[in-house]
Amino acid sequence: RAWYDAHREQILRGDDGPGEDPFKTKINLYKYFSVSCFEGFGDDSQGFFAVYRELFEAIDAEEEQWEDADEEHVAMPPFGRSDAEWADVAAFYRNWLEFCSRKAFGHADQWNPKEAQNRQVRRAMEQE
Repeated sequence: RAWYDAHREQILRGDDGPGEDPFKTKINLYKYFSVSCFEGFGDDSQGFFAVYRELFEAIDAEEEQWEDADEEHVAMPPFGRSDAEWADVAAFYRNWLEFCSRKAFGHADQWNPKEAQNRQVRRAMEQE
């Protein structure tokens, strides 16, 4: 059972060998932590509102791909525009503040327990 638990994602993917983590996000969020990703605070294509509106739409679209087939996707509220109504802004923050991704982020772990030489090393990796 422990072996199956350690190889769960690999089994579900039908992947026999190491490969890219299918849960890894395709969006590089780091560039959005800088003011250099937008030009001005307008609604034009390079403006603050357009850039972040596209980012949040991309995040929502990527999350939709990972939802269970038996669940219907409920779209998150859009980022909005510079002239958005307060109700729209409040709905955006209310929903995105409670956002929890459906994806796993095992690719970001420092250690890969599957590469451990023995059980003791694997347990030490899992504790960290």
